[in-house]
Amino acid sequence: MNVETVSSGTSGLTFTDRVVELVSALARGEIERLVPERWMQSPVAYAYPEAARILGVAPGEEIATLDALEDRGILVAEPVTTVPICPFCHTYPLRVERLCRECGSTSVHRTTMIHHYRCGNVSPEETYRRDGELVCPKCDHVLRHIGVDYERPSGVWLCVDCSAVFDAPQLRYHSLTCGRPVPLDDVVDRELSAYRLSPDGSSLVSEGALRAAIERPDVTDSLTGLPNSAAVERSLELEKTRAVRYGTTFSLIGFGLSNGAELAERFGDEAVSRVMKTLATIARENLRAIDVVGRSERYGFEALLPETDEKGAEVALKKLTESAEAYMHAVGRDEAHRSAIISGEILHISLPESK
Repeated sequence: MNVETVSSGTSGLTFTDRVVELVSALARGEIERLVPERWMQSPVAYAYPEAARILGVAPGEEIATLDALEDRGILVAEPVTTVPICPFCHTYPLRVERLCRECGSTSVHRTTMIHHYRCGNVSPEETYRRDGELVCPKCDHVLRHIGVDYERPSGVWLCVDCSAVFDAPQLRYHSLTCGRPVPLDDVVDRELSAYRLSPDGSSLVSEGALRAAIERPDVTDSLTGLPNSAAVERSLELEKTRAVRYGTTFSLIGFGLSNGAELAERFGDEAVSRVMKTLATIARENLRAIDVVGRSERYGFEALLPETDEKGAEVALKKLTESAEAYMHAVGRDEAHRSAIISGEILHISLPESK
């Protein structure tokens, strides 16, 4: 959990102090549980005002901290509702747009079809309006009595730009935050939960170990569940020490999405996150138990391979990339997976010094 240690406001409290106070308030029963409330200024339309007050942040900014406390087992999350958010900017203000099915224009509106009995013309009501009267655009006859001269058989939609008529417009969302159009199927459902203190969290408070648990460095990547870059780096340093002392061999390989930024631009961060989770699963399934694989950067992973020379590293890397490519392009995968380009390289080979 990323916790700021700088002073917050004029109280002299660090952000860690405030997190400790929030958890302690739950432990003392002053707060039974934290429940999301509608808060239109929040990026996800909900906030936890009591938590925001104690943490000293704007409503909505406390959600990341609550999620982090749940990741550490200090809080328990109970799903309450979901909010549709933009896959690009991850905020909720979305406007529904109606589009013409022929030209894509947003200049569409509801209208009524008119059927002129005398000549059989059927066209939108707008085409009949002339000088305050209904005049048939085909035969110029004035329509006076509905049911005698004409009927309105159905309600339809009309495009102002291309005059297309259709039963219903195409719908899409438009983000009011980043300005991007978002197809209905691409909108992300952001789950919101109520939070309560977990048994482990309660024990940490009673044992006086809460602060240490909060300040403990993260070693896991929150998205994939793999070790993070700092954890991989520590493992690498230990392996280097072992290699110097015992003359062992190891390799370090890197792999990931070579077009991650492009995928994010086309499909949104949420879609790329799903692809990265897929890559993490493939890595776990195709590497040995003694290998250490972790997230190294936004779109990449590194794998430390003990007792592996260059040839072994090449075999492992080929197996990883081919397995990933096969999975991504299999029938039934979504477009983000099918568009992924997987790349890999050998980053380091450590061989025992010849005597």
